[in-house]
Amino acid sequence: MSASNDPAGQDIRTSELEESLSSSASESHDDDDDDESDNDHGKAEQDKEEEKEEPAKLHKKKRRNRRGRGGQKGQTKNPNNSNGSHHPKLIRPRIPILQYHNDWVAINKPAQMSVHRSGRNSHKQPGRQFVVSTLLKRQLSRKVWPVHRLDHRTSGVLLFAFESKVCGQLHSALKAGTKEYICLVRGDWRNLEPTLLVDQPITVQEVTREAQTEFQWLASINGAQFGEEYQGACSLVKCRLLTGRKHQIRRHAHAIGHPIIGDSEHGDSKVNRWWRQNRGFNRLFLHCMSVDLPPIQRVQEEDDQETATISTAHDNKDSSDNNDNKHTPRIQCVAPLSPELARVLQRDDLKELWEVAVAKEPRLALQPYDEQGGTLGRGATAAQKKMLSEQQQPALQLANYEGEIAS
Repeated sequence: MSASNDPAGQDIRTSELEESLSSSASESHDDDDDDESDNDHGKAEQDKEEEKEEPAKLHKKKRRNRRGRGGQKGQTKNPNNSNGSHHPKLIRPRIPILQYHNDWVAINKPAQMSVHRSGRNSHKQPGRQFVVSTLLKRQLSRKVWPVHRLDHRTSGVLLFAFESKVCGQLHSALKAGTKEYICLVRGDWRNLEPTLLVDQPITVQEVTREAQTEFQWLASINGAQFGEEYQGACSLVKCRLLTGRKHQIRRHAHAIGHPIIGDSEHGDSKVNRWWRQNRGFNRLFLHCMSVDLPPIQRVQEEDDQETATISTAHDNKDSSDNNDNKHTPRIQCVAPLSPELARVLQRDDLKELWEVAVAKEPRLALQPYDEQGGTLGRGATAAQKKMLSEQQQPALQLANYEGEIAS
């Protein structure tokens, strides 16, 4: 019998054919899977390349936006700011100069400025702050040393030295000199003595030291001029420090029941709120009006004396020193009232208080000034120094004002 007619052989060939067809189908299916995986892999690589390109495109977009907001090629967002930043241009105020000498300078410190940089009040005064010592150093192009200090919210006379040695001399002279302040306090001072000496120790950082302040009454009003909404009286007082302690005048004024207007730490919050809302007065009414110190020996003169040879008798030298001390003038500086203080005192409802106070203390009427026309520097001649000192001496203005009142 032939193999072609064998049914078993036909079944075997049929099964082999089916297996071959199924294997070829599976291989073709596997090939399709491989093609899909290859496509997925290529797509992933393309996505990665696009992700790499995204930061570069984003960076270019940011640069275009910056240029449009005020970069080098676009217009600035703030026309007053030429450097292209978003913050407004910082305009540094000028510090008024009262006297400029060879070794020291006296300024009229504005309120709301610290004498030197400190981190203690940074949380209370956020943002950009002006520091007097930094501003004065840039203004005069000289390094300065503060001889004494005033509170952040206090204005008035402030001395700076140009050398550390002169600073020590002025600080020693300040202990033998006097400083006078003007303050507006709550209440009618006429119930007290016209001149009152407050002797009360002050504790600072758990250290108690003696403190003395002399108050001299100038003028008072009963408060009826302010209207029905506020019947509190106020008084203008001149203070003289006999010792120098932290917040001495403010603490002593509070101790006698007459806190200073605008004092947020030792004053009356209700009275301060009334002055702030009805008079727009939002500062401490305390002003250092004058400083009077004994003369100091100039650094150049002292160096010359150290290098010179002593060729005269001791008695003759003592007599010449005494003559020099007699002719050396005292250091006297007067700071006119700040404009915001003068405006408050010259209002119609305080006219009576102002007139009485000026009659007793004519220096209150001095107009603010700033010595800019010349300096008493190292390059000035003796004639120039004499002329400039006469021009900037407030005592001459005071004498003229007193003569007008007397006439």
